[in-house]
Amino acid sequence: MRTPTRRGIRRRTSTLLTGERQGTVVELKILKDENKELKVEFEDLDLGLANYVVDGLLKEKDVEFASASYTHPLEGCVVITIKAPNAKKALAKAVKASAAELEAVRKALE
Repeated sequence: MRTPTRRGIRRRTSTLLTGERQGTVVELKILKDENKELKVEFEDLDLGLANYVVDGLLKEKDVEFASASYTHPLEGCVVITIKAPNAKKALAKAVKASAAELEAVRKALE
């Protein structure tokens, strides 16, 4: 899928979930890491993919709140907000589970 960004047109692939994008690592910035709340900004991550990870977060029993939103639609940066006792661990677990599910789908389609 091609999506406009302020730097022009950039191609996005589903390999973002595993941390790779055409040979590079997904850039992220921790905006807030306080008591039971974490806000992480991902550069050039698709909102649909971020919502897929958020869906996995909401399945965890200790996650009180999780959401994904664009900082601005033309910038292409997605912010994932999590409220949980150990938010970083929950995010890592959700990303790993989502990657495994998508890998199973990819293998089924081959």
